[in-house]
Order: sequence, then C-alpha cells, then structure tokens
Amino acid sequence: MTVFAGVGGGFALWLAFRRQQATELASRREHRQRQREADDARRDATERRITELRIEAVAQLGSDKAAVRIGGLHNLERLGEEYPRLRQIILNELCAYLRMPFVMPAEDGSDNAYARVEREVRLTAQRIIERHVRLDDPHRWEHGGVNFAGAVLERVDFRGADLGHANFSRATFYGDLLMRQAHFTSAKFNGAVFHGAVHLRGAKVLGGAWFNNATVHGAFLARGAVFQGTTRFRETYFTASVSFRGATFGSSAMFSHVTFEGDVNLNSVRFLGPLDLYRTRFLSIVQCDRMDARSDARFGRTEFRGATRLQGATFRMVARFENSVFPSDTRFHNVRFYGHAVFAGTTFLDQAEFDGSYFHHSADFSTTHFAHADAFAGHRRCDDIYAALAYAHHWPAGWRVVDNSNRVGYGRLERTPA
Repeated sequence: MTVFAGVGGGFALWLAFRRQQATELASRREHRQRQREADDARRDATERRITELRIEAVAQLGSDKAAVRIGGLHNLERLGEEYPRLRQIILNELCAYLRMPFVMPAEDGSDNAYARVEREVRLTAQRIIERHVRLDDPHRWEHGGVNFAGAVLERVDFRGADLGHANFSRATFYGDLLMRQAHFTSAKFNGAVFHGAVHLRGAKVLGGAWFNNATVHGAFLARGAVFQGTTRFRETYFTASVSFRGATFGSSAMFSHVTFEGDVNLNSVRFLGPLDLYRTRFLSIVQCDRMDARSDARFGRTEFRGATRLQGATFRMVARFENSVFPSDTRFHNVRFYGHAVFAGTTFLDQAEFDGSYFHHSADFSTTHFAHADAFAGHRRCDDIYAALAYAHHWPAGWRVVDNSNRVGYGRLERTPA
C-alpha cells in the first residue's frame, strides 16, 4: 500500500506540474498576442500620423502664402530626416513641385509680386534637394534618382552629388549649372535649354547620357568627365565654347547634326566606342590634339569653318572625312591612321598639312579638292608622311608613295615627277 501511495503522490505532483506548465504557456501566448496587437496598434498609429503629417505638408505647398509653402517644404524635409524610408517619396514630391509651371520673373521687376516670391520658394526646394544628394554631406539621403523633366531651375548646384537616374529633359536652366564631380546612373537632358554655363568637369555617368535637341547658351565645360554608356548630343546647339578635354566616352558617342558656334576643345579625349559627327558644323576653332578614337570615327559632310588641329591624334579603326569642308587652316600633324582613312570628296580651301602622319591602312583622297597647289604638303616638304605599302591608296593628284628602306613595309609620300 505504501508503494502505491508513493506512486499516486508522484503522479499527482507530475500532473500538477504539467497543469502549471500549460497555464504558464497559455499566459505567455496571451501576453505575446497582446504585445503584437499593441505593437500593431502603435505602428498603425505611427503610419497614420506620418501619413497625416505628409498630407498636411503637401497641402501647405498649395497655399497662396509663400511662408506657408516654405514651411511645407521644411516639414517634408524633417519627415525625410526622421523616416529614411520616406526619402525617395519626399524627393519625388519636391521634384514634382519644381516641375509645376513657372515663368521666371523679369530682372527689372516688372512682373507680378507672386512670381518674385515664388522664385524664393522654388530656390528653397532646390536647396533642400541639393543638400540631401551630395555624396559628402552627412545628411545625404539614399535614393534612386530625381525627375526634373520640364522644370524651371535657377542657379543649380549639384557639385559632388549622386543624382541616380536623373531626368532633366525639357528643363530650363537659368544661371550656371554646377555639376562638377557629380555621379549619374543615367542622365537625360533631351530638349533642355541652358541660359548659363554648364559645368560637368569630372562628372561620371555610368549609363546613357542624352542631350539631344538641347540648346546651350553658355560655355559647356566637361573636362575629364566620364561617359561610360551611350552618349547622344544629336542636333544640340552650342552658342559658346565647348570643352571635353581629357574626357572619356566608353561607348558610342553621337554628335551628328550638332552646331558649335564657339571654340571646341577635344584634346586628349578618348572615344572607346564609335564616334559620329556626321553633318556637324564647327563654326570656330576646333582642337583635337592627341584625341584617341578606338572605334570607327565618322566626320562625313562635316563643316570646319575655323582653324582645325588634330596634332598627334590616333584613329585606330576607320576614319571617314568624306565630303567635309575645311575652309581654314587644317593641321593633321603626326596623326596615326590605323584603319581605312577616307577623304574622298573633301574640300580644303586653305593649307592642309599632314606632316608626320602615318597611314597604316589604305587611304582614299580620290576627288579630294585642294584650293592651293601645295596644300597637301603644307609649307614644308612631305618627307615625313608615310603609308603602308601592303594596301592600295588613292592619293591627291600629283602625289605618290615610294618605297623607303628606313621603314620596312612603309613608303614615303612624294610629288610625282613632272
């Protein structure tokens, strides 16, 4: 009996323990459920509050009072600072505000007061965006891009900014546009109008860059810029000087039907993909010294009105200058043509000097017109112009290539004996 009593007591204790465990487990489950419900309620309340604050801030942007609109802009900025997941949304709303129709007030103050005040509101929106996209700013916001399509912008300062996928198509810029050392995932400026200088020195575009049909009324300065993707400047109009000195184009670069009214500097530019300058008009001086074109380069039907200099340039594949016009002094000194060089139908109305140049492949000067009898030679002899003997050439009338034992496989250009 004692044994059975002991077993019965033990079983009772075990059963009580199990009941206690079940009760505690149920209590914990109930507590966790209440905690989840409380957390969900807090999150819902926070989300509702954030939504209310954002709606209020956006509503302020529609006020007829400038101070209220500026307050709305700063309220949106504070939301972005406090809630990182809202930053792209807030950038989108700031950009949308700047995309709203706006006419820049006249400098003489003849426009209505609203336009002059709204100008300050818009500058506030710009400065907020500029502050939060700079790579070296401690308050930088992570984002995917900015959309300023059709916006009217003034004195834009995106120096050292990360602009992601940036869309400035049809935008109008007043004052200088500062984008030195800026980074883009892609950049669209199609149809944009620039009323000041454009500063892109050291800028880097990882994807495509489009400037088709843009008009630039100030200097365009892109020294040392890197355009890794396809770059398009088709039918762009430049009224002042342009400099791409030391820039790199990693893919195709199209400048066809472009007009350059001012001096153009392409010194030391690297074109790693095809270069297209078909029917482009250079109305002033062009400098292409040490330019390196590593794929096909097309200058067909291009007009070079000012002095043109390509000293030390390299064309590693086909170089086409057919039917182009060079009215002024032209210098192809020490140029290396590694592919087919085509000057058929080209017109040189002044000196055209090719001294020191090498034609490593075939050269075509058939139907090339030289206004001066000694134009091809320049004012000096052509003893240092060489061409590969393995290829057929069409030289200007009165010139031929003779074998030169000093350079195996190459001949020296000389005048045909009378």
